[in-house]
Amino acid sequence: MVAGLPALLGFLLIVAGSEAAESLEQVYGVDRTLLTVLRWPVSLLLSLAAITALMRYSPRRRQPAGWSWLAPAAATSLALWMGFTSLLSFSLTQSGSFGAVYGQLTGVMALLVWAQLTSLAIYLGLAFAAQVEAARAGVRDAALEDCEAPGAGTSGTLEAGERLAGAAARRVWAPARRLLRRARG
Repeated sequence: MVAGLPALLGFLLIVAGSEAAESLEQVYGVDRTLLTVLRWPVSLLLSLAAITALMRYSPRRRQPAGWSWLAPAAATSLALWMGFTSLLSFSLTQSGSFGAVYGQLTGVMALLVWAQLTSLAIYLGLAFAAQVEAARAGVRDAALEDCEAPGAGTSGTLEAGERLAGAAARRVWAPARRLLRRARG
């Protein structure tokens, strides 16, 4: 709810802002050009607030003090999101075959592609935030060794994958093993 409401309002301003401005002009006599110009900065600020709230409250861990690491990450996500949205819009308007391929499901497919690009933009912003946070904390080494390093070959990749799979399996099955041990005596 914290991130959802600003995201919804920002999205509605982007999608239906000009129609809302036209309605407000007809009903209340408000200047349409002012509302049309203001819809973009307001919608971008609402979207930035939604992405910032998502990055602040989503991870289930203690966050670094302050909001300073969120600003570049949320701005990166927002810039990528606007860029992806613009490229998708341009691609859909220039492509004559998208509507022919999907027929009546064109809107649904375009929305699914847009949702995928939105999640990619947020993911890349979070990855940027993780790098900024690691740099500020002084972490210089990777969390896991590079399996694709020169000289590692295929066996290094397989060994690293087996280690990760074994660690994951131990974490998943550990509670079940404890219950079986308690039941046995």
